[in-house]
Amino acid sequence: MTKPLTAALLIEEARKRLRARESPALDARVLLCRAVGRNRTFIIGNPDFRPSEEEISLFTSYVERRAAGEPVAYILREKEFYALDFYVDETTLIPRPDTETLVDEALRLLKELPQGSPGSAPKVLDLCCGSGAVAASVAVHRPEAAVFASDISAGALALARKNAKRNGARVFFAEADLFTLKNAADAALFPREFDIITANPPYIKTSEIAGLPPSVRDYEPVSALDGGESGLAFYERIAPGAAARLSPGGALLVELGAGQAREVCRIMENAGFADVAIKKDLSGIERVIIAKPRNLLNNKILQSLSKVGHDV
Repeated sequence: MTKPLTAALLIEEARKRLRARESPALDARVLLCRAVGRNRTFIIGNPDFRPSEEEISLFTSYVERRAAGEPVAYILREKEFYALDFYVDETTLIPRPDTETLVDEALRLLKELPQGSPGSAPKVLDLCCGSGAVAASVAVHRPEAAVFASDISAGALALARKNAKRNGARVFFAEADLFTLKNAADAALFPREFDIITANPPYIKTSEIAGLPPSVRDYEPVSALDGGESGLAFYERIAPGAAARLSPGGALLVELGAGQAREVCRIMENAGFADVAIKKDLSGIERVIIAKPRNLLNNKILQSLSKVGHDV
């Protein structure tokens, strides 16, 4: 006699099918929750729940996609970040818990900024904004801040705008190659100085891309991963640009990969940053660098407008 396909049995069979993946039991439960339209509490509390044939078919398709290596976030088109829900697809990287450290530090520094004149708002710029997770999270938790975000990818910007609207975040987005804006109209709206500049740029060495886990290498956009031969190409461009665009008392915050902290600190110091601190994520990995430039007022020489774009 065939056993009835209960929630418990479906999860157990899916766990076996996904045993080669990082978290097979968790993935199976999350996928079943979506397939049957129930939350985690219900599934755990009702192991004998029997999904419909349509729900089982949908769940099976999810499991097969996951078994092939596709990330759960792309299958479900959703990822939680900083207690907010973000739409995700292959246009951008999937927001990761490590990056919440970057948001933590940005929000902390915003609280420490000196109070400006009545009506003035702290100005935040998020470079390489991707899905918009960092910019939207800052905007939601500090609604009085003026949050700006840029990315070189028009597709990423479209998704980031969608996520800002989804979470009720007030963010101004613009297409740009770091500080060089594509459209003159955006240049007219962007401030010339910012109190906080954040960035989670590509930082994987080109030679290491092939060795990444298949769920990353085969699904997430390489352009958002590849940090050049050294993995440091973007920091070398971001540091001097940020030093010229920070207001007095402002700070640059960048996320980095494991083992890159000392090299990125050196890049910051060479660009005129004197006060450089390293923050670890919840796993104890040096994940974020906070840098404040020396002689800030003498570094306010902005690049002139170029033929290929307009500087922030």
